[in-house]
Amino acid sequence: MEIDSGDVIKLILQFMKENNLPKSFQAIQEETGVYLNIVNSVDKITLSIQEGKWDDVLKMLSGLTLPTDLLFDLNEQIVLELAELQELELANSILSSTKPMKIMYENSPERFVKLKQIINEPNFSLQSFYPEGITREKRRATLSHRVSSYLTEGQPSRLLVLLEQSMKFQHEHYQLSQIEGPFDLFHGKTTTQTRKSFGLSEEVEKCTDKFIDSIKFQNSYPEKALFSPNGKYFATGSIQGFIEIWDPEIAKIHPDLAFQENGLMKHDSAILSLAFSNNSKLLASGSQNGEIKIWSIETGKLLKKIPTAHSQGITCLEILSEKLEIMSGSFDSLIRSHGLRSGNKLKEFRGHQSFVNSILIPKSGTILLSGSSDGSIRIWDIKSEQCLSIFHLPKLAQVDQEKIKGMDLNTLELQAKDDATLYSIQFIPEKKGKILVCNRSPHLFIIDQSGSISQIFSSPTIKTNQPKDFVAACVSAKGTWIYAVDESGTIFCFSLITNNLEHQFIGHEKEVVGIVHHPQKSLLVTYSEDGTIKFWGF
Repeated sequence: MEIDSGDVIKLILQFMKENNLPKSFQAIQEETGVYLNIVNSVDKITLSIQEGKWDDVLKMLSGLTLPTDLLFDLNEQIVLELAELQELELANSILSSTKPMKIMYENSPERFVKLKQIINEPNFSLQSFYPEGITREKRRATLSHRVSSYLTEGQPSRLLVLLEQSMKFQHEHYQLSQIEGPFDLFHGKTTTQTRKSFGLSEEVEKCTDKFIDSIKFQNSYPEKALFSPNGKYFATGSIQGFIEIWDPEIAKIHPDLAFQENGLMKHDSAILSLAFSNNSKLLASGSQNGEIKIWSIETGKLLKKIPTAHSQGITCLEILSEKLEIMSGSFDSLIRSHGLRSGNKLKEFRGHQSFVNSILIPKSGTILLSGSSDGSIRIWDIKSEQCLSIFHLPKLAQVDQEKIKGMDLNTLELQAKDDATLYSIQFIPEKKGKILVCNRSPHLFIIDQSGSISQIFSSPTIKTNQPKDFVAACVSAKGTWIYAVDESGTIFCFSLITNNLEHQFIGHEKEVVGIVHHPQKSLLVTYSEDGTIKFWGF
C-alpha cells in the first residue's frame, strides 16, 4: 500500500485550518503547491450562497483555491448586492481591499472600473445589471453550482482520527499497554501521571464525609468552583467577579502563582462559569454580562476576551483544546462555540426553551449534550448544529425503582406532571457512556446517551411529607461514589456499586451552590451562599 505525500500534506492543512492557523496554512499551500478544497459540508456552502449569507460564504471559502474567473463573479455579486442595500462603504471596501478585486483591477481594469461606476450610481438597481431573464436568485444558483463543483466533503479532524485508529490497532494487535489519558506520540508513552506520582495508594476509593479544612469569603461567596484536570489547582469565581486559584492540599492561595499577590483575574460582573483546558494551563471564565475571558494559569495573563459571547450570563463552559474552540451555554437559552484565538463565533445551537445550565462533550468530539431549566437533555451533532435527540427528566415525588429501570426517558415523561429544572449532567469515570443527571427533584438518574435509565438514587426525605430536592451532585474520581446535596444543605453519599445510601451529613448553614470532587484523590469540596468552601476527606 502506498500513501501519496500530497494526501499527508492535505491532512496537515486540514488540521491547521480547523485550529485557526491561517498564516501557516497559506505558507504550506504556496510552498508545496498542494491545495485543500475539502469542506465539512458542501450543501451548507451552496445554501449560504443561494440565501445570500455572504459573511458565512466568505468565512467558509477562506483558504480554498477557486478559479480566478469564479472568484471575480462571486465577489462581483457580493459587491452588487451590498450596493443595492445601500451598503456603499462596505461594497467599496471589498472593491479596494480584497485580493480577487485587486487581481480584477490588474487583469480586467475595464470590468473593475465599470463595476465601480455602476454601484455608485444614484438609485442603483441590481436588476438593471443583469441580462434580460436573469434574476438575483438565478445568479446565486449559478454561482452555488459552480462553487460546489470545485469542492469535496471530508471528515473533520481526519489527522487525529487516523492517529487514534493507529494507536487502537497497535493496542489490539501488538499488546500495547492500555492507554489512559493524553499520549506522547513522539516518545510513545502516556503523559498522564500515575497514581503513585500523586502519592495515592491503590486502595478502594473511600467515601469522603469527614470535614478537614475550609476557606472563608468576606462579604462574598463563590458562584463557581472546580479542580484542574491535573488536580494541582482549585479555581473559584465569586459574585464580585474575582477569580482565585487555590492549592487544594493546604486550602490556601496557591503559592506557585506569584501573580495573585499583585492582583487577581477579574470580570466586571459575577462569575457564573469556569473551565480548564485538558493540560490545565488555560482557564476560561464566563460572567453575568455575557463575557468570556481566557487566562494563562501560570502568569494570570488575559489571553483573549470575548465581550459579547452571549446576550445574557454565561452559565457553563467547555474548552475543546484539540479544536481550539470554547463552547458556552447561557441564560439566553443558546449554546455557542467561539475560536480560542480569534474569539469569532463559529457555531450556534438553538432549541432549548430556557436557561442552558450544563454542557458535556464526549471524547469523540462529534456530539454535544446539554441540560436546561426547561427540564430537557438535548443531544446535538456538532458538525451540522442539528438536534439529534431530546429527553425530559420529570419531577416525580415517588419512584418505583425496579419498574422504572431501563425505561426510556421519553416514556417516563408521559407519567410526569411537570419538568424539573435540570442542573447538571456529567460523565461517570470508568463507566463508558453513563451520565449522572441532577435535576430539581429528590432523585438522581444514571442514563445512557439513548435516554435509557440504568440506576436511580433517591433522597431518604421522599418518605416524609416534605421531600427535599437535590440542588447539586458530582461523581468521585474512580466512579465509585455519587455525592449530592439537597436544598437543606445536607450532603448524601451513594454507592454506585450497591445502589445504597452509605452516609449523610450536614454541610452548610445556607443553600449550597455547588459540589465538586478531586480528579485523582478522595477529596470532596462544597461551596455555599454562607461564604464558605469546605473540604471533606475520609
